[in-house]
Amino acid sequence: MKTHIEISKKNLIHNLMVFKKLANKKLMFIVKANAYGHGLKEILSITKDLPIIDYYAVDSVEEALIVKRFDQKKKIIILGWSDGEELKSVLKNGF
Repeated sequence: MKTHIEISKKNLIHNLMVFKKLANKKLMFIVKANAYGHGLKEILSITKDLPIIDYYAVDSVEEALIVKRFDQKKKIIILGWSDGEELKSVLKNGF
């Protein structure tokens, strides 16, 4: 049996707006580990145009590059380890 998850676009946006309002600070949306298994590309397609998100946080350079393809404007923070080979990409892309 395959697992299935359904994300409500309306509820996701509502929840992010509530967080932003309650915190009254910049909002970092953590989408690491394939958006916690919910599908990074699917979540980004819902959130990429939301002005309330100030930063995205990911686990790896690979995920950061995916996020950058979806959203060129927001800052991307890598929470995981990047090795020497990946450092060039980190610097080049401003992660």
